[in-house]
Amino acid sequence: MAPNAHQTASDGEEMATTFPAQTELYTVFRKWEKVYIVSLITLAGWLSTLSSFIYYPVITFVARDLRTTVANVNLTVTSYMLVSGIAPALIGDLADQAGRRPTYMITLFVYFCANIGIAVEDFFVALLLLRMLQSAGISGTFSIAYGVLADISTPAERGSYVSALSFG
Repeated sequence: MAPNAHQTASDGEEMATTFPAQTELYTVFRKWEKVYIVSLITLAGWLSTLSSFIYYPVITFVARDLRTTVANVNLTVTSYMLVSGIAPALIGDLADQAGRRPTYMITLFVYFCANIGIAVEDFFVALLLLRMLQSAGISGTFSIAYGVLADISTPAERGSYVSALSFG
């Protein structure tokens, strides 16, 4: 019979029994699954960074094609950055309330639809609104990603995963 935490000896003295320390699992994911998840959320974060900066070299061409001024096209950059400053707070709260996976699916869907719209639009106002929608869809991915990292990793592991996310 296995000893209890406090077992009584035959002479009435209480003897302490030691048990090996049991550690609870922090997550059900194995190491390679965590690396895969971190890779996916890093890719989503990279899309946010890419979308904001890839646009700069073609501003003059976009202005010419849309028959507008460079200053107007620069307004689309400003509006993108403005929305990207507000959206993460809203999307992070949504991820906490509705779940991270559904929020990722919604935001990535909005982002990809906005990208398709940007690819086929012919009017400046459409570009302005779609860039704002694009930013709203993708800029919250970092706030969701930090929540995912907190969910799947121990505090000791978190630093290495955050560095991978920051690389994206």
